[in-house]
Amino acid sequence: MVTMNAAARRTLSARTPSCRTRSPRPEREPSDMANEMLVRIIYGLSTCCTLSILDHQVLYHFLFGRSAELTGRRLGIREATVDRHLRRIYVETRTDSRRGLLELGLRLAKQHGVTPALAA
Repeated sequence: MVTMNAAARRTLSARTPSCRTRSPRPEREPSDMANEMLVRIIYGLSTCCTLSILDHQVLYHFLFGRSAELTGRRLGIREATVDRHLRRIYVETRTDSRRGLLELGLRLAKQHGVTPALAA
């Protein structure tokens, strides 16, 4: 077994091109089940605050896990616009995180009887 000290590992990793030049991961699309759940969450959030169509679209991509930059690119709007919509949604829902939005949306969807069939 060959052992390397820390300096040798750093030198080797600096020379290895695969560490620095990784191809970007292909963009994922939500499965049918994830899509139904996201729609249910967004309609649950709609029961507590007024959301525009663009708010719905921003929430869909954001709650799926996309960054504000990627969400903006997908919707054809600036990243700053995505951030502005998210800030307004956070204020209206009194949450401060993606997880808070997910939990509140699920709770409200259950409370108001929103099912995936009704949300579609």
